[in-house]
Amino acid sequence: MALPLGALAQTQASTQSEALWRAGVLSDETQAILSQLAAGSSGTGGSDEINISQSGGGNRIALTGSGTANRFSINQNGDGNQLSLELFGDRNSFGFEQNGSGNVLDLRNVRASNERLDISQQGSGNRLTSDGYPLATGVLVRIEQTGGMQIQIMNVR
Repeated sequence: MALPLGALAQTQASTQSEALWRAGVLSDETQAILSQLAAGSSGTGGSDEINISQSGGGNRIALTGSGTANRFSINQNGDGNQLSLELFGDRNSFGFEQNGSGNVLDLRNVRASNERLDISQQGSGNRLTSDGYPLATGVLVRIEQTGGMQIQIMNVR
């Protein structure tokens, strides 16, 4: 499914999956919460593209931030997976895959443009958190976690 950031649509993966344009919605249902806080300031134009596939129960996606021409591909299969991304930037390409249960991906305060990031969490209980910019400029970053791996990426600048 592709939709612009801030759109309201029912996903086709599950009858309990939904893409919402509102914050702070908590329940046991599978959710995708998309919120654009402000329009991109670079003047580059272009719409964000978001592809979401969810199957299972209690999966949650929250995308917030600002920017233009960003591309997201998100797959959640299993139960209780959580993905949260706060992005400020333009022309990024991010791919996230969570297969299993109880996986957590929490990327806060990502300030990036023209970056590529792929993260795959396989199995159950994986956790990846970041409090800032986890990317190297212009280089594809690929992170794979399996079997309960815990990673925290910290900014030391």
